[in-house]
Amino acid sequence: NRALVAVLTEIKAGRYAPDVRKLRGCLAEGDKAAAERIKKGLPAFTVSALYNGKRLKECLTGYNPLLILDLDGLTAADIVRLRALIETAAYTVACFLSPGGAGLKVIVYAAVRLEPIPENHRVLYDTMKAWYENLLGVEIDASGSDAGRLCFVSDDSGLFLSPRFSDWLNDTGQLPDDIPLLDPVVPRKGPVAASAAEAMPMEEAPAKDNLPRLFAKARDRTSRKGKYEAGNRNNYVYQFGCQCNRLGISKEETTAYCNRCFSDLPEEEIRQALDSAYSHQEEKGKDEKAARQDRKVESICRYLSEHYMLRYNVVRGFVEWRKKKGRKDFAPVTDYWENSVWCAMQLEGIQCRQSDLHSVILSDFSREYNPFTAYFEGLPAWDGVSDPIARLAATVVTDRPDYWLMCLRKWLVATVACAISTGQENHSVLLLSGEQGIGKTTWCRHLVPPALSGYVYSGNLDPSSKDALLLLSDCFLIILDELSGQSRMELNRLKAMITKDTVHERRAYARNAETYTRRASFLATVNDSQVLTDRTGSRRFLCFEAQGIDYTTPIDHDAIYSQALSLYRSGFKFWFSDTDITEVNTNNEAFQQSSPEEELFYTYFRRPGRFDAPLYLSSSEILAKLAEKTRLSITNLNVNNLG
Repeated sequence: NRALVAVLTEIKAGRYAPDVRKLRGCLAEGDKAAAERIKKGLPAFTVSALYNGKRLKECLTGYNPLLILDLDGLTAADIVRLRALIETAAYTVACFLSPGGAGLKVIVYAAVRLEPIPENHRVLYDTMKAWYENLLGVEIDASGSDAGRLCFVSDDSGLFLSPRFSDWLNDTGQLPDDIPLLDPVVPRKGPVAASAAEAMPMEEAPAKDNLPRLFAKARDRTSRKGKYEAGNRNNYVYQFGCQCNRLGISKEETTAYCNRCFSDLPEEEIRQALDSAYSHQEEKGKDEKAARQDRKVESICRYLSEHYMLRYNVVRGFVEWRKKKGRKDFAPVTDYWENSVWCAMQLEGIQCRQSDLHSVILSDFSREYNPFTAYFEGLPAWDGVSDPIARLAATVVTDRPDYWLMCLRKWLVATVACAISTGQENHSVLLLSGEQGIGKTTWCRHLVPPALSGYVYSGNLDPSSKDALLLLSDCFLIILDELSGQSRMELNRLKAMITKDTVHERRAYARNAETYTRRASFLATVNDSQVLTDRTGSRRFLCFEAQGIDYTTPIDHDAIYSQALSLYRSGFKFWFSDTDITEVNTNNEAFQQSSPEEELFYTYFRRPGRFDAPLYLSSSEILAKLAEKTRLSITNLNVNNLG
């Protein structure tokens, strides 16, 4: 027997790299037979059961509360996405690539309200498997349900070993204090082990039926403070007795349990330890009431875990669901669905209030899910050579193709940064003008990847409304149709909205206002090219006149956004410097609206001829002369507009 940490360290250091690389090479060439021969020659280890000699029941010498989960048939993008979720999970001890390179091996701690013994291994495995399936949204291979399951060594320099469990694995410390316990998942049909069946907490069950669960809870609490080992056995039994006393377990039941499970300790010493533990009458049953109150929540969690996968969409701010078997797409949780689940639970004998079910669903039981990061982290790596952004730019014909490509590239990289990173707002609006019906809005809508098609808004909006502000957090793209209809005041409000980094609002039916992260980027379309009203500068708008648009050629979204993501992560400058802003303002001159003051000036004044005496007038004096001939009033705003 070797320490698990030592084996994992060798996998990370490349101890088995030569053979594993040969195996992966054979798989790449399609030679599965050769790959299987190499795999059988690799060393293997068990994480749950310890054996002396053969892997037989009679040779079993020990049992660890550790399990191995296999995720097979994964793409490179799947591996990147799933590893990020696995490595942040509270129960993950280690994670590394499988020998074949197309899967993951996950070693997890069995934090289940059930005694960690070989007889309960299947229930422990099924419980942790169901929890990780709900977290990851994928099915996990059930072949690891055997306690003696072998795990072949691999080669993975990125092997993850949780620092939370390192002291416990090295016998230099205790388990983390914040590991949440899970209720055992027990099949509702077919034969069930007695220990597992007893562990299911039901409201109407007599106290004796709950004893295995209560004993498991007491063992878990005691094990967090120390191990049952030489030099600590009497103290362990005493601490265990204290926990049983608090849970309301009788002294007789506890004595019988200890005599059965701690048979290496003399019965007299067990009796003395328990007499001392149960002498604290003020502690008796202190946790029993709380335990009864917990059973409703535990029953709800168990039912939901068995039938559904739930996730909290952090972008939209609601919970989504799908069945464990059947449909693969998630749908928002609605009152109709929630009521249907509650009715099904009542029919199965799980008594709870609708408010209890609602509270569980809208809690951290539903794991957080960000559709934007899930999409971008799952993209294939950019090859560093091809330029799909340039191919996209070529689908729009403008009078400045090079400048159009430069601005589009910056805008796309800023769009990715804004969608996945806090504090990286896209302050620019990509604006297309052109004749009606050439496909401006259609081209803009095609920029949204199919996976994010539900996160786009197209139309007009009021920047001062709460719903419009929430779109900044809820959407990937906001497409403004016919921006030319906006007044100067509305455009100023829009510019203020574009620069926001957060939104502090209360959603409909929410109790409190919350601060939401800005994720959306803006596009706009106009038929009339003269759309800008601020003569002092409109650097927020990247304006281009589309002379022709190819909106029928399919867009390779993955390639485009993979390149944009790679550019962002490599430090590409997606913002506009002072020099860039000067060029933006120069480019936007053709899109500026003429003010009434400017039009009247050119109507009543001209450039002096060769023999004319020039007039030297200030802006106010010019306005005064215009007022003599028109009804134009003289105001500070008019003076500023004239320049």
